[in-house]
Amino acid sequence: MSRASRHRILAAMLSACLLSLLGGCTPLTVLAVLGGCKDGGSNGSSGGVTGSVTTGEVRDGMTIAQTKAWFNGSDGPDNVCQAYPDGQCTWWACMRGHKIGLDVGSYWGNGGDWAASATVGQSAPDFTLKDASGNTVKLSDFKGKHVVLEWTNPGCPFVKKHYDSGNMPTTQKHATGQGVVWLSINSTEKASSDYLEPAKLMAWKQERKSTPSAILMDEEGTVGKAYGARTTPHMYIVNPQGQLIYAGGIDSIPSARPADIEKATNYVKVGLAEALAGKPISAATTAPYGCSIKYKSPA
Repeated sequence: MSRASRHRILAAMLSACLLSLLGGCTPLTVLAVLGGCKDGGSNGSSGGVTGSVTTGEVRDGMTIAQTKAWFNGSDGPDNVCQAYPDGQCTWWACMRGHKIGLDVGSYWGNGGDWAASATVGQSAPDFTLKDASGNTVKLSDFKGKHVVLEWTNPGCPFVKKHYDSGNMPTTQKHATGQGVVWLSINSTEKASSDYLEPAKLMAWKQERKSTPSAILMDEEGTVGKAYGARTTPHMYIVNPQGQLIYAGGIDSIPSARPADIEKATNYVKVGLAEALAGKPISAATTAPYGCSIKYKSPA
């Protein structure tokens, strides 16, 4: 099928696909199929559609560098496609989508993953992890308090945006000052170039005046996968009864530009304000954005 033919049928396919999101079909899946990718489900690293494309491979006669030239060397506009590893079929699909004018978002993932994720309105999966100091932390120990779960990775530009600007530390301080427990979770596998050992991760946070209640190490990815965490950052709020009441992004503008922070709605801050006032969270589920979590590959 020619590229022109693919584009002509794209709109119709997207419309049909949107009707079956929970069945595992997403707009990104359609783009990936049109790009020649096979839907293999989640592989943990990309969290989306997997395929045979590997970093450095030429696709449609173009190298990765040539494709990035569409966006002046970036991974799509504002590096939005950085949520996917360069060269993976999901990355090609994201880049192609933005090239033809489709806002495919920073991260779609796979509908099957969403169905298996922790669900707003249901009990938050309990877990036990070691913090950066080696102490054992259990989620259920904080029953009776609101808890924020923040998936983090200092190597991610989207995380750096919110930390280097002071936005995430300020949001943390505002929350903990009201008695909220803030757990910052790192699910990056040890083999990843982004991985920081606990002491270095703690130092990185402290340099940016970050004040979470604890920094938790989830190198095996067990907790991240239980929640369906897909990006860094990916945010969750648990109420005092242990129920998940928010899941999604830190704010409303999915970019790596610090200048966008002032214009964005901070979903976590707004959600906590509503929850602490005894009100339901008005935007209980939003789209997370950021870099894909570098989960440990299955043995």
